[in-house]
Amino acid sequence: MPNISPFIFGLLLPDFSWKYELFHVLLEGGGSIIAFILALIIFSRIQTGRLAIKYFWLVLSFLAMGILDLAHSQTPPGQAFVWLHTSATFAGGILASFVWFSAFTLRNFHKLSLLFGVIALSIIFSLGSIIFPEMTLSMLDADKNFTLSAKILNLIGGLGFIAAWWYFTLEYHRQTRTSSVYFSNNYILFGLAGILFGLSVFWDGNWWLWHILRALAYLLLMVFFGLKYVQDLKQLAIINNDLLIAKEQAEQANKLKSDFLANMSHELRTPMHGILGYANMGLKRTEQSTPEKNLKYFTNIKKSGDRLLILLNDLLDLAKLESGKMEMNFAPHSLKEIVHNCILEQHARAKELNLTIFCLENGTCIDEKIQLDSKRIAQVIANLLSNAIKFSPPDHNIDLIIKKAELDKKNAEKIAALLFSIRDYGNGIPVGEHELIFDKFAQSSNAKVENTKGTGLGLAICKEIIELHHGIIWAENHPDGGAVLSFIIPAEQTG
Repeated sequence: MPNISPFIFGLLLPDFSWKYELFHVLLEGGGSIIAFILALIIFSRIQTGRLAIKYFWLVLSFLAMGILDLAHSQTPPGQAFVWLHTSATFAGGILASFVWFSAFTLRNFHKLSLLFGVIALSIIFSLGSIIFPEMTLSMLDADKNFTLSAKILNLIGGLGFIAAWWYFTLEYHRQTRTSSVYFSNNYILFGLAGILFGLSVFWDGNWWLWHILRALAYLLLMVFFGLKYVQDLKQLAIINNDLLIAKEQAEQANKLKSDFLANMSHELRTPMHGILGYANMGLKRTEQSTPEKNLKYFTNIKKSGDRLLILLNDLLDLAKLESGKMEMNFAPHSLKEIVHNCILEQHARAKELNLTIFCLENGTCIDEKIQLDSKRIAQVIANLLSNAIKFSPPDHNIDLIIKKAELDKKNAEKIAALLFSIRDYGNGIPVGEHELIFDKFAQSSNAKVENTKGTGLGLAICKEIIELHHGIIWAENHPDGGAVLSFIIPAEQTG
């Protein structure tokens, strides 16, 4: 590798020499500033836990190189000039090679002591070298060529960088970290620069080549951390967006909860007022009350009690479902009886609005027995029918459709299933609320507009029951108007 540079410049530019001190000052000074920036970036990433503690040796390496090279760039060519650069390469390479000692524990006290120690020592060393150059090792001979001491110290520093390059190369093969690639390339360039120093003389091609290699090494890490900064900004934007969404969801959930509690308070008080009101009327009019009036009082008390019981049962069911304490009793059942009973239960309510419930089954699927919890599936069908009646205009139909279907499992396998769909001919579901209506604290905005009573628990309970049947429930609008609520469950339950 040391023979590449002389070959290239000896063959192509044998007499190349360019003495441009200002450019050298800008090159070395700029490199020093970049070294300080890299030290600051790496130190901050160590403090925030994004880089391991072993990278602290690189912080010290860049600080020492930055201070010594900055002093070197401000010194005219001569003994101190070469000595400061040689010291920068030597110190930087030795400190970088310490990355191999990753087991060495660097506590906060040790880190700060080493940090300020290296800074102070580098500054004092630089000033002493400039003021007392005669007290330093000889770097130039009588012909102004580099001495053996200068070449050896640069070679040792270069080998230190090569050791760091080898460390990060091995780390990349072990852990495939992108940072390891950049650090390994950075240190191979610094290592080559240290080795090529011994093959150069002032201002020749090799001289400028190892300067260019050092500049590329600095720029390479700056590009890496620039890319990391952009990546961090993108991740921060994603996190901020996620937090904003979470905040909006929390506010929405809180609002839904408040609406739910207000509605629940009303739903609880209404039947209680009915029970207490008719009970008080009966007590006050015991002597003059007729059997007909007593029957009216007790009938209304029973209606209010039934309404209260339904509400409490819904609350208990939802609590059990969400806590996982409700067990499904799967057994073979014919849908014919379940569907018939559900329609019969809703018949009186439907008749009040002159609504007709049609059961449209495809083939003989309604007579087939499938594995389900008959009580809970009946609860789902009853809830969906009740919901359809609630949002249906008078003198219309409600269609209950049952047909065979297939359900996709996670492994892409298809299994036999039954699809239930209940369609009303109302105003449909507002845009953006097709999933919202299955939340436990939510009601469709149509419920508020149409002044329909309800707690919003029914569809939430339906969703929990269907999911325990390993099925899916969803809502959509029919192309010809009205809403369609559907669920699909497997014909056989595996667990």
